[in-house]
Order: sequence, then C-alpha cells, then structure tokens
Amino acid sequence: MWSNNVISMMRGKWKALFIISGVVCAVCLNALSCQAEDGNDKPAVKQCDTLAFHRMASRDNPNKMPVIFSIISIDDAIAACEKAVDFFPEHKRSKFLLARTYFIAGKHEQAKHLFKELDRENYLPAQFYITELLNGSLGFPTLSAIDIFNKYRAWCDQKIGWACSQVSSIYEKENWKGVDLSDYLVGLNHEHSYEVLAASYEKKSCDFGYIFGCAYLAESYEYGYGVDENINKANTLYAMACEENIAIACVNLGLNYDDGVGYIENSKKANELYLKGCQLQNGEGCRYLAINYKHGNGTAANAKTALSYNVKGCELNDVEACNESGEAHEEGIRTKKNYEIAFKAYSKACQMENGKSCYKVSDFLEKGLGTEKDIPKSIKFALLACEMAESGGCVRMAERYATGDGVVQDVEKAEALNKISLEILKIELEELRQ
Repeated sequence: MWSNNVISMMRGKWKALFIISGVVCAVCLNALSCQAEDGNDKPAVKQCDTLAFHRMASRDNPNKMPVIFSIISIDDAIAACEKAVDFFPEHKRSKFLLARTYFIAGKHEQAKHLFKELDRENYLPAQFYITELLNGSLGFPTLSAIDIFNKYRAWCDQKIGWACSQVSSIYEKENWKGVDLSDYLVGLNHEHSYEVLAASYEKKSCDFGYIFGCAYLAESYEYGYGVDENINKANTLYAMACEENIAIACVNLGLNYDDGVGYIENSKKANELYLKGCQLQNGEGCRYLAINYKHGNGTAANAKTALSYNVKGCELNDVEACNESGEAHEEGIRTKKNYEIAFKAYSKACQMENGKSCYKVSDFLEKGLGTEKDIPKSIKFALLACEMAESGGCVRMAERYATGDGVVQDVEKAEALNKISLEILKIELEELRQ
C-alpha cells in the first residue's frame, strides 16, 4: 500500500537525536560507563527513575521511554531525586538525573555543581550531556564542531554505541556545522563515501548494543544507503528493535507488512505494529492505523476509530494526522462539526510547516471560523502558505492584490502570484501522474 519512494522521503526525519522536551534521549549500553550501581533497587532511587528517567542514565532498562516533563511535574522529579541523592550520595545515575532536572528547571548553579562532579568522576552519560547540550554554557568549555566530532569518534572506539550513532548521523549530513569531513574519506573512492561511512558506524552502534542504531541500520539495508540493499536483514533488524519498544522500528516494519515488502502482504499484522508504535508515542503509527481503519485494511472499516487515531497522531505531532483531524472536524465527518477543534488542528500542522494547513488557517481567520475574524493575520498565513508552495495561498493573495482587498492594489503582484500558482499546480499534477 505504501510506495518505497514515499517511505524513503521520511529518512532523516527520525534519523537524528531523539529530542523530547529539548532533551537528548540516548542509550548508554557500555559496561565502561553504565555499570550497575548500589541502590538501584531502593524505593528512593526507583522514584527518581520514574519521575526523571533519561535513556543515557541506565543500562538496566535502556529502552524505557524517557520522561516528558510537560506531562510529569519537574518539581516532583527534583524532590524525588534530591531524596535519592541524600540517601545514596554515591549513586551516579540519581545525581545525573537530578543535575539534568535542575538544568531543565533553570536551577543552573545546582546543575553545574553536579555535572562538574560527575565529569570529574568520568561518568559518561554526564559527559555526553555536557558535550551535546552544555557546550559553552554553565562554565563548561566551548568545543568546536570538529572537537565534538572527534570526541564522538573516540567514544565510539571505546564501544559506546550511542557515540557511534552520532558519528553516523554526522557523516550523513556530509557538511556538519560547517565542518568539511572530506579529510575523513581518505582511501574511500566510492561514489557514496559518506553513506558508506554512515552505515559502517550504524553497524558499530548496533553491534555495541545501541538498539536505536539497529533501527537506523535496518533503514540503510531497506533502501541501500551505504550497504547493499537487503530487505530480509532490514526486517530482521526492525523486528528486533520493535521487540525492544523502538516505536519507529515497529512502524517501519508495519509498512513492510502492509506493502508485502519482504513478507506476504498482511495488513492485520501491520495494524498490530502500527498500534504498538502509536502506544509508544509515535504519531505516524497512529496515522497509519487511522488510514487502515478508514479504508478497512486488515480490520473492519470504522471512520470514528480512524478519527480517534488521527486525533492521537496530531497530539503526537504528526502533521498529516493534524490535517486529517482538521478536515474531519471542519466537514463533520463521523463527528459533529467543530470549527474550533479544526482551527487548532490546522494551526498545529501549520506550525510544522505544512502549507495546506497554513492556507486553512488563513481561510478560517478570514471567515471567523473557530476563531476571531482577523484579516491581517489571514493575509499573513495566506502568504506563508504560498511560500510553502500551497497554490491556494497564492491564488487568494493574487485575488487580494488584483482587487486591493486588505492590501494595496498591485496588478503586477497579482499576475506574478497567479503564475506561481499555475507552476505549483503543474508540479502537483506531474507528481500525481507519477
């Protein structure tokens, strides 16, 4: 059902640092840095873990979802981790979680003190955090991009899987933070040298136990990025990562079951995987499940259930799910019309740089649907939609310039915008033919 061309466009959207509430979520799976500590089984430590968990901090349960502080109280997390550190002052993980939580709460002096202490103790999760997020702040030295890159490479040489994954991600960018990486291609004559190196570090990352690295490597095998295309290896790695609750791996595996890529087509199995991805807070999983409920693929068609999963997907920042939710509430498809909900969904999608939704926001502002009527704002969003290659925004602004409706009349601008809208429509038609 899903073409590989469409799926491959998603590459790079999730291959990066996992950012949740502005915090890097990474796994440290190396015995050098994450040995089991005394106190792990104590109630105070467990409570700190529950309220402030970060993947960097533990090898005992590295695949646990990290805490999203917009959902759980930062104050509660601080209180719990302060108690853990008071009871077990040598417990490094609790100190790291407390330092990180202090930093997020803006208590920078307390955070600085703990991070420096952990740095002196060579606690790698803290050193990763200092390198990635505290570079040049809280009194820590400013490292150049090449210094950071070489740090990651050195940590990778110590078999730290997370660091290998960082190196892979940097090679994929080819020119990272303005750093010319060509010096690192000595001896490589392959046309796609950067992809080859990126894949090699993905493999190291996976071999060293970083489960996200295995999910990244799966994608490389699926599309032949830096390695020979091998869908069986890809699906095996997706399945392994999904077993460890890596949401995107479950979703990608579901897509392959849906399309019969490496498997006999099985939309029912795909839906099970989409559901798991959705439950693991992946918006795409929710949206794909919504699509299959809408069309009755692998399940009985149920538009109401489809809408509920699109709403969930939108909450999890999937732009297309927001569009679908907006349309359903605007048109009253298996739900009551609710322009306010529709406007909020379209606004969220527009914030994620979706031109179609920005045009909808403009339309609602012009008509006062679900929000107060505001012509200047409507014009702003119509222009934004046009800049994002949404033909409707260009057409609407052409009309305004032609008639002087809300803007100074300018026939030349109107003609130029009409030409732009026609070019956009030609491109869209060509894409549909393909």
